[in-house]
Amino acid sequence: MREIAPKVIDLSKKLKPFENKWVALSRNHKRVLGVGDTLDQAKKKAEKKCKEYIFIKLPSFDISYIPLQVYEVSLCKSSNKRSAKKTD
Repeated sequence: MREIAPKVIDLSKKLKPFENKWVALSRNHKRVLGVGDTLDQAKKKAEKKCKEYIFIKLPSFDISYIPLQVYEVSLCKSSNKRSAKKTD
């Protein structure tokens, strides 16, 4: 079976103004839907524009960051329950 490489999306220019902030992005990663100092602030702004979004917490740009674990978080539409699973 042939593996499909994930598509690389360069968000560096789009996210540059949001250092040390929580950012809500559209599911296709093309639009910034909300920004805040807290996750709740970003969520409230994103909810006004769209029902589906993803979050990213941007670190300070003057440090290097290597994640040790990555979690995929999804919102189940039918029950509105959040679930998280560890990805490798």
